[in-house]
Amino acid sequence: MKKFLCILAVFVFFYFSYELLLSLYALPSEKEKIVQTIESKTAKILKQRLGLIPFGVGGQMMNQIQRLMLDFQYKHEVTVEEGRRLLVYSVLQFLDEINSNEVIRKYLQNFPFQPKNVEVCIFLVKPDGSTDFDFGDLEVLVAKEGKIQFKYNNSTYSRYRTHEETFEEACKILEEEKQKAM
Repeated sequence: MKKFLCILAVFVFFYFSYELLLSLYALPSEKEKIVQTIESKTAKILKQRLGLIPFGVGGQMMNQIQRLMLDFQYKHEVTVEEGRRLLVYSVLQFLDEINSNEVIRKYLQNFPFQPKNVEVCIFLVKPDGSTDFDFGDLEVLVAKEGKIQFKYNNSTYSRYRTHEETFEEACKILEEEKQKAM
C-alpha cells in the first residue's frame, strides 16, 4: 500500500508540474499584451468611426515586431474611391496607435512603423449579409507592404482581378480630391 501511495504521489506531482508548465507557456508575453491592446483599441475606433466589423488579427513578431495585421468586414458595397478612403484612414489610425505607444517601441523592428509594416484587409459583404458578388464587383480591400489593392470578382473560376497602387499614390489621390472639393 505504501508503494502504491508513493507511486501515486509521484504521478500527481509530475502531472501538476506538467500542467503548471503548460499554463506558464500559454501566458502572453509583455510584447503580445501590448500588441493585443493596440489591435483591440484600433479595431474599436475603426468600428465606431467607420462601421468596420473586426474579425481577425495577426502579425510577424517572432523576435521583433515586423508587421501587424487587422481584418474587418464591411457591410456596404463601395466604390474604389470609398475603399481607398477606408483603407488609408484605417492604416493611418493603426500606425498612429502603434507609433504613439512608447512601450511597444523597443519591440518594433523599425520606428516609426510605416505603411509597409501593417496590413489591413477589409472583406466586403452585401448589406443583406451575402457574399454572392457579381462579375466586376469589388470584394476585398487590402493594404499590405505599402500598397493598396482592390480585388474584384473576376469570374466563377478565377476569383480576383486586382487594381493596385502604392500607399503614397492613394494618399496623393485623396489629397487631390480634397483640394478639388474646396
